[in-house]
Amino acid sequence: ESHSTYRQHLYRSKATSSGQVRRTHHLHTNRLKAMKESKLIQYLILIHWLFFAGTTALDKLIPDVYPLWVGADFYTLFVKLFASLGIKDPIFATIALAGVSIVEIVAFTSFLLALVFLIRKNTKSAEQWFSRGILTSLILFSLFSIGDQVFGDRFTLLEHGIFWCILLISWVVFLYIGNKESNNVNLTPSTSLRLTVI
Repeated sequence: ESHSTYRQHLYRSKATSSGQVRRTHHLHTNRLKAMKESKLIQYLILIHWLFFAGTTALDKLIPDVYPLWVGADFYTLFVKLFASLGIKDPIFATIALAGVSIVEIVAFTSFLLALVFLIRKNTKSAEQWFSRGILTSLILFSLFSIGDQVFGDRFTLLEHGIFWCILLISWVVFLYIGNKESNNVNLTPSTSLRLTVI
C-alpha cells in the first residue's frame, strides 16, 4: 500500500510538472507572438510617417507632372495666399515655402533614423528619433493651422487639425507598444513638446 501510494504521488508530481512546462511554453509562445505583433505595428506606424514626410517634402521640390507623379504647385498657392493679405512681393512666399520644406526634410530624416535604429533593435534611440520626427511634424502642422486662421482657409484648418491629432495618437501608441513589456511607459512631455503644445 505504501509502495502504491508512493507511485501515485510520483505520477501526480510528474503530471503537475508536465502541466507546468506546457503552461510555461504556452505563455512564452504567446508572449513572443505578442512581441512580434507589437514590433509590426511600430514598423507600420514609422513607415507610414516616413513616406508621408518624404512625399510631402518631394511635393515641394517637384511641383510638375511626371509619369506616376503629379506634383502640386505650392509656390503659386503661397504667392496667392500672401497676395490676399496685400503682400505681393514673391520673396515672402519663397521664404515661407523654403522654411516648410526644411522642416519637412528634418521630419523625414528623423523618421528615417528612427527606422534604422528600430531595425538594429536599438529601441531607445528609435523612440527618441521618432519623438523628434513627431515633434517636428507637430510644429509644422501648428504653423499650418495658424496660417489657415490668418488666410481664412477653414476647410484646410480642419484637415491640419486632424493630422495634428493623428500624429499625437501615433506617438502615444508607438511608445506604449515599445514599453508595455517592461510596464514602463513614460509619456511625460519634454520641455520642447510642452512649448509646441502651448
